[in-house]
Amino acid sequence: RSWHDGWRHLRFLLLFAPRWLFVYPGLVAFFLGAIAVAVLAFGGVEIGGIGFDVTTMVYASALCVTGFQALLFFWLTKLYATQEGFLPTSERYRRIVAKWSAERGLLAGIALFLLGIVIGIVQVSVWGSADFGQQDAAQAVRIAVPSALTIILGFQTIMMSFFSGVLTTPRREQRPEAVIE
Repeated sequence: RSWHDGWRHLRFLLLFAPRWLFVYPGLVAFFLGAIAVAVLAFGGVEIGGIGFDVTTMVYASALCVTGFQALLFFWLTKLYATQEGFLPTSERYRRIVAKWSAERGLLAGIALFLLGIVIGIVQVSVWGSADFGQQDAAQAVRIAVPSALTIILGFQTIMMSFFSGVLTTPRREQRPEAVIE
């Protein structure tokens, strides 16, 4: 059963190498998507006779979200795997975990979420100042995509923070037993 055995071996290698499974693809996707969204927020771009505009911006935001999700999965996988003893911990990792808290993640997530909401409110108020009339679709999308992107990234960060809090909560078998007198 070479296919089955090969897949089990590859899966084992990937699960015990979360950097290669989550971090590197996640960083590439996140930064490519974020840079494309940032550039296209100011207008369309033409490269080698090919035009990139708001449609590309929508797909770039999806790439950014996908990459961010991979990075969050890395963090959660690493937390779980190091707690369970599947993966070793480095000194650098211990310092990062010591500084990390679910509350810090929640604050970062709330800040991103609120930034997206503020961008959306500004867009609606600008539209309202024009008596909610006809809008230029490309300009509306140029503002709506970054707004939606930061709302999504903020929400994902909030949820990841709650889940990381669950993962780092000491379990009953890890707590010292109460002394009964």
